[in-house]
Amino acid sequence: MSLDSIIDVAVAIIFDSGNRILVNQRTSDREHAGQWEFPGGKFEKGESISQALVRECQEELGVTIKEHAPLLVLEHRYPKKTVRLNVQIVKAYSGKVLGLENQNLAWHHLAELYEINLLPADLPILQALEKVIN
Repeated sequence: MSLDSIIDVAVAIIFDSGNRILVNQRTSDREHAGQWEFPGGKFEKGESISQALVRECQEELGVTIKEHAPLLVLEHRYPKKTVRLNVQIVKAYSGKVLGLENQNLAWHHLAELYEINLLPADLPILQALEKVIN
């Protein structure tokens, strides 16, 4: 993979009934192990944002996304790659949220997300959420 490769990622912003937001912790076998991130993952070849979002949430969390809306698209450069985060606010889903990939899950209010070890690429999402929530 060249330095100029851009990896498209679907990112889910999922709220609970208390207006807390779901994050998951990267497992020890992954890059950036121990850091927290919003759920989601890389697009597979030919997938749309919606298809990637639905598939990733089903695989990682066991939930079926029923409705979502775009929040923002942002790019973040890491030393060896660039990710393009296609961030979607999940408006409706079915199923119980589970850590199907043995990842830790946590629900936090927006202000609390500034205090956890969130991935650098996810930090601008907090500012976008402030405009939507507040």
